[in-house]
Amino acid sequence: MTRAVITRVLKAYATGDGETIVSLFHPEIIYESIGPSDFMPFHGRHVGLKATLDALAQITDAMSVSDYTVSSVIADGEYAFSRAIGTYSVRRSCRKARIELYTFSRVVNGLIVHWREMSDTLSAARDLFGVDISMLALSIEPLSKDMPKTTL
Repeated sequence: MTRAVITRVLKAYATGDGETIVSLFHPEIIYESIGPSDFMPFHGRHVGLKATLDALAQITDAMSVSDYTVSSVIADGEYAFSRAIGTYSVRRSCRKARIELYTFSRVVNGLIVHWREMSDTLSAARDLFGVDISMLALSIEPLSKDMPKTTL
């Protein structure tokens, strides 16, 4: 069931079928988009359906996607991994980039309860928003409170 749910939500994303996407999200979904939020404000942790839909709306407002293709969905029990690639275009500038998206998700009782998404955000920032990534200082939060914070 997990693989079918993830395949269905990714197909809905590719075709702009918002009703299907909403129907597959748990009301208390956790959506995490990993990357620098300085120039991509939708990155971060969003808890609950409203916060998740608001973040997805920010993406849709900022960019359009075409040629979105899912290359793999692997599921084991409640957990799934997927890989997709699409051409993203910034609406303001018409800058484009091919971006690979990787997701790790959890499905319980047919609904997505956790969706963690990542890509090569530095290349996306450079290609889509013209950010000079050579001058970008990134802070990496430690996985544990016992580890030091790192700045690149």
